[in-house]
Amino acid sequence: MDDAVKAIYNKHAKVLVDRITKVYTDNNIIATGDFAKKLTYQITQMGFVINPVNYSSFIDNGRAPGKRPPIPSLIRWLENKKGLPPSMLRDKKRTAFAIATKIAKEGIKVPNQYNSGQLITNVVNEYMANDVQQLLQELELHYKTTLQYDIFQVFKN
Repeated sequence: MDDAVKAIYNKHAKVLVDRITKVYTDNNIIATGDFAKKLTYQITQMGFVINPVNYSSFIDNGRAPGKRPPIPSLIRWLENKKGLPPSMLRDKKRTAFAIATKIAKEGIKVPNQYNSGQLITNVVNEYMANDVQQLLQELELHYKTTLQYDIFQVFKN
């Protein structure tokens, strides 16, 4: 894959990652504060792949009852979440354990008052409907230009 194609894929992957991060931030779905740092992409021979954060599906769909979420992550959430009552912050480990137990018993239902659900899926679907055409046009222009140049070089010699 040549550098121009990589640049096109990089540009479009960055747009999609930025949009996902924006919807996450705009909807205040900030847990540990690591989501934006961990949401990455890689360029492949076929295009690009968004590497989701391990809890991305919970943002979109909620979490079923069962296993407790990790206590350290919940402690980071307590430290980063604005507007929590001081009583929740006095003993963060105990509060995190209580939250983890409640999540293990009840899960997290989405949509809810804080999260309308399908946030990431909606951004990806919108990108696919509205922006993939632009990506294809940029690739088409690049390949046409490259092919025309190659053909010209053949006939020039």
